[in-house]
Amino acid sequence: MLLLLFFEMMATAIIPALGIVKYRPLFYMLIVIFLAFKLETPLLPLMILSIQWLHSAFTIEGWAIGTFAGILTSIAIGSLKDLMHFNSKFVTMVSVQLLLFFWFIVESVLLYVKVEEFRYIVERFKLFFPESIVLAIISPFIFSILDRLWKDPEEDKMGVDV
Repeated sequence: MLLLLFFEMMATAIIPALGIVKYRPLFYMLIVIFLAFKLETPLLPLMILSIQWLHSAFTIEGWAIGTFAGILTSIAIGSLKDLMHFNSKFVTMVSVQLLLFFWFIVESVLLYVKVEEFRYIVERFKLFFPESIVLAIISPFIFSILDRLWKDPEEDKMGVDV
């Protein structure tokens, strides 16, 4: 949560101070994707809710749609986890890009049902697509940081019953 707080402050204060007003990287999506790959716990939806709630303090986006989209994305990750292995940076970037696009589709369908304005979805996609490409490119770096922070001491005991 502290790392998310740092990323949110950077996205709302530092990036606009540099003159980049329309770009806002969605780091919370990367954290949710990482947790969905890392954890197999029934508490994951509550973790996604808390991440979305913290993110909603920095934006006007609602936490409910993001939580629903995050939970559906984590269900998709849980179903495909055995097929997806982050053995190279390129595979990580492509996988993250596909998952971010899936997340966007879920949120867009829910927003379209709510506002019934397709033009809004198109405008949102124009902002989302470059942001998602940048997030996919930096995802191996962010995942390595999160992996170091979330290091499980039991993972190092390969072949030993715990």
